[in-house]
Amino acid sequence: MAERSSKKLIRENRAEQNGYSAVILLGSLFLLWPALANGWPLVFHDTGGYLDRGYLLSLGFGRSLYYGLFLREASNQTLALWPVIIIQSLINAWVIVLCLRTQGAGHRFALLVLIAVSILTGQAFFTSQIMPDAFTAPMVLSLFLLGFRGQALGLPTRVALYVLVTFSCLVHMSHLGLCAGLVLSMALWRFVRMRPVPVVPWTGLVAALVILPVGNGIIGGSFGMTPGGSVFVLGRLVQDGLVQQVLDDVCPDARFKLCAFKDELPRNANDFLWGGDEAALRQIGGLEGAGEEANALIVESIRRHPVNNAAAAARALIQQFFLFRTGDELGAFLWHTRWRIEAYFPDHLQSFDLALQQQKDKADLTRIDPLHELVILLSAAGLGLFAFRGSPDSRVSALFILLALVGNAAVCGIFSNPQPRYQDRLIWVVVLGAFMAYQQRQKGKS
Repeated sequence: MAERSSKKLIRENRAEQNGYSAVILLGSLFLLWPALANGWPLVFHDTGGYLDRGYLLSLGFGRSLYYGLFLREASNQTLALWPVIIIQSLINAWVIVLCLRTQGAGHRFALLVLIAVSILTGQAFFTSQIMPDAFTAPMVLSLFLLGFRGQALGLPTRVALYVLVTFSCLVHMSHLGLCAGLVLSMALWRFVRMRPVPVVPWTGLVAALVILPVGNGIIGGSFGMTPGGSVFVLGRLVQDGLVQQVLDDVCPDARFKLCAFKDELPRNANDFLWGGDEAALRQIGGLEGAGEEANALIVESIRRHPVNNAAAAARALIQQFFLFRTGDELGAFLWHTRWRIEAYFPDHLQSFDLALQQQKDKADLTRIDPLHELVILLSAAGLGLFAFRGSPDSRVSALFILLALVGNAAVCGIFSNPQPRYQDRLIWVVVLGAFMAYQQRQKGKS
């Protein structure tokens, strides 16, 4: 009798696992719908740079060597870059299902959530895109699972989540900063509450901090972080007029080549960073050569104008927090990416050119944006209501999501400059959080 009961339990567990596996596979297809509709994986201005990192095995301005290696190893000449987005979609679907399973959600509910996330938010535009932003939300959700739901997960699953956290930190510097902020926040949370939970999932962060500079040195030839961070910050300071203040104070000064251009600096970070050959940044050494001057100007600005810098940083954070838009900058004029597709996947250039994304000056998503914004606002209201009237677990989930969104806005808005795509890559977790809180409430009633 006991043996039959044990076999029955094994069969039931296997059937349950098979059911969730089927949900993950089916859900990942929904997360691929923008690429399927496009006829090719979505690409971005930066995609070509990441391909170069993987194929040239070199470091580049703001382009992670590790995401480049992922592109190189996951793609092939038969399917080009399709395997990349398939893997990205499977990872996202897997983490979403894990979050729901730990709340006691069944197969149908999990599939419903995956479909809702795919259609009613912008996340499918990131899982379908050749960019490391597809790993922002999985990293955040992995930290949540490890910190607050680890007791419901087996050892292999926890190890896989730690590996995912590490890899996510490696593929983009903003992920590393966000991860560090969340881990430190969880450590503070644990200290203040003086309780053994949540577990502080520091292992993935520490592993990334070791692997990133060592791998960059061994493979790319220069030990250190992904280059370019200080120049991005300089661009934001130019946009806020803070660099101009410093130059007005000190010029002429032999330390700063920008003195010669202080009256010509644009008030837009993108124009400063990506301007033509005559642009000021190009004249002082370009993206690769301006790092030393950028560091000096940042330090000088903070020293001379600390209050202005603090105010500008706060404005950037707030602006970034509320700034999200589906499909931001998914235009067709992506000459550098096309050039690299031609170099690395020449047999697929024709299908790339025939994709919907390449047929328009800019992807027209104006009809879908209002729907996504409405869903986010309603979900945020629902999550807040469930957190206020629900269980302590619901309040923990809501607070963690808020911390993640604030952290993402701070890292991207302050250390780069506010862009709709930066917050859009993570804002959809509000919808997932609302579904999780609802499931927790239903579980409490039963």
